Amino acid sequence: MEKMSLVPNQISFLAALSACSHAGLVEESLFFFDLMHKKYNIKPESEHYSCLVDVLGRAGRLEEAYQIIQNDGKEQAWRTLLSACRNYGNAEIAEKSARKLMELDPNDHASYVLLSNLYSGEGKWEQAFKLRQRMVEIGVKKDPGSSWLIFREQVHQFSVGDFHTMI
Repeated sequence: MEKMSLVPNQISFLAALSACSHAGLVEESLFFFDLMHKKYNIKPESEHYSCLVDVLGRAGRLEEAYQIIQNDGKEQAWRTLLSACRNYGNAEIAEKSARKLMELDPNDHASYVLLSNLYSGEGKWEQAFKLRQRMVEIGVKKDPGSSWLIFREQVHQFSVGDFHTMI
C-alpha cells in the first residue's frame, strides 16, 4: 500500500491481521499491530485485539495473548483466548479468561460451557460439575443445540435425544 502512496486505515489493518492470523504469521501480525499505532497513530479496536489474540492463541502463545488483553480487553478477545486455552488444555489462563467473561456478562452461557468442556476434557469432573451447578444457581441457560436435515424436500429439525419415525 505504501508503495502505491495509499495510507492504510483501521479496516486495512484488520484485514492484514486477520490474514496473518489464518496463515499463522505471528511475527507479521505483531509487526502490523505495532505499525498501526506507532506509525499511523491508529488506535486498535476490539477487533484488532481479537485478531492478535487469535494468531497468538493458534500458535500456543497463550500467556502473551493474556498479557495483551489483560487490562482492557473486550468480550470478543477474551472469548477468543478462552477458546485457544481449551484447544491447548491450559486451564490456568482459561479460568482467568472465563472469570473475566463472567464479570463482563454473567448471563452469557458460552464462557461457562467452554470452561466446563475444558475441565471435562482434562478429567476434572468435579470442577465441571460445580461450574454447571453454578449456572443453574444463577439462572444461566444454554439453549440445546439442534440440527436440520432435508429429507424428501422437507426440512426436519432434531435436538439431542430426538428421533424421526421415517429414519
